[in-house]
Amino acid sequence: MKVEDIKFQSAQHVLDEIYNMNVKGGSPFGRAAAWAYKLACEQEALDSFDALEARMQELSDKLHKLKPTMATIRNSSVFARVAFDCAKKSGATLEETKAQIIATCDRIIESSYAAVDALAKNGANLITEGCTVMMHSYSSALMAVFTAAREQGKNFSLICTESRPLRESRLAVKVLRSTDKWYGVTYREDKPVVVEAIAKKIYRANGVNFSAAASKTLAELTELGYGDLPVCIAKTQYSFSDNAKLTGAPTGFTMEVREVRLAAGAGFVVVICGNIMTMPGLPKKPAAVNIDVDAEGKITGLF
Repeated sequence: MKVEDIKFQSAQHVLDEIYNMNVKGGSPFGRAAAWAYKLACEQEALDSFDALEARMQELSDKLHKLKPTMATIRNSSVFARVAFDCAKKSGATLEETKAQIIATCDRIIESSYAAVDALAKNGANLITEGCTVMMHSYSSALMAVFTAAREQGKNFSLICTESRPLRESRLAVKVLRSTDKWYGVTYREDKPVVVEAIAKKIYRANGVNFSAAASKTLAELTELGYGDLPVCIAKTQYSFSDNAKLTGAPTGFTMEVREVRLAAGAGFVVVICGNIMTMPGLPKKPAAVNIDVDAEGKITGLF
């Protein structure tokens, strides 16, 4: 299975998509960086070695500022720079140097795809029929593994414990449903039925206990027209149950639904189980970016 990347149109488009959080996973970040250098060489008016070198350094600085801890971006940047240095030292012309950088970026992209394909084939062999897999963070490589397992005809359950579950889980569902071999719980049942199905079939609970407040909210959301939205269950990451002290994969417990919230923008009904603190959703551009202190100690950018 080949993971599909964004169809980048320019080096700036790469930077914009990373900034907007539309590039997900280590491998896609490395390929995106390679695309930035490749498209800059192909499209931009870099008419001297100095201009080419300056543009590559600018892209490197911007990419690393966007994702300072992403090793795959660093790797692509290093390989592109090595291609530039080697071509220039060998006496290559400017166009030949650009061609060397483009060829290097093409190899980075092709090698990354090949590595993900190999991981998918081998990783799918580790998934057994009827098992439950827990995924902490969205990864295109993991999506390739899961899809390859489904293409082998294996039935399994997938739990995403990502700290930003609404955005990440929607992306995972979109990828998994792109193959007609994937299927899961239908969200068009009544919400209590869906939650109980998840609790029993995935978490292996005996049943679910809804608080009076949770039941009231579910009824109100249905009346308001949100009855068909998918469910996101928020609970402890330390256990399949809603109790952090029951570590691992206990069975025979009752899942306690404490509260229900609507995330209309994300398109989810959030079912909060047990004693867990949720984090607020953050904007694409944090408010801290606009906060500054001048030489006189005056603070600007506050609310």
